[in-house]
Amino acid sequence: MNFLLRSSQRNNAFFKNQNLFNKSIRFQSSSPTSSGMRGGIIGFLFGLTTAGATGYVYLIDEYQNASHALLLSVEDVAKSTNKLKQNTNKVDALERDFKEFKSTAASQVELDSLKNEVLKLIDEINISHLNLKTDVWDLKHRK
Repeated sequence: MNFLLRSSQRNNAFFKNQNLFNKSIRFQSSSPTSSGMRGGIIGFLFGLTTAGATGYVYLIDEYQNASHALLLSVEDVAKSTNKLKQNTNKVDALERDFKEFKSTAASQVELDSLKNEVLKLIDEINISHLNLKTDVWDLKHRK
């Protein structure tokens, strides 16, 4: 039993020493209101800085994405413009060729007159052929 009393006295002494230690720590720290205020201000500034930095990074990322999309659109417009320019050049070349062919091509009136001339020539050739045949026949039979 004596043993139990001694251990309880030791425990009480331990707790008394611990309370004194805690009291001494309290006396060494500054007032709780000013340190809480200081911690709140530092926390607020840290949070504000973090939120600002995060917002800035997000803004820069969005700016880069928008710039990239705009650059792609400009490149697409440039490609379309070049393709349109090439097609316009082709159409212009075809129009020049068509005008040239139109100026060198014969009209319907010219074709009709040429056709009549050819028919006359064919008739003349047939007539001269028949004349030649008659001459040959005459030569054959006169002898």
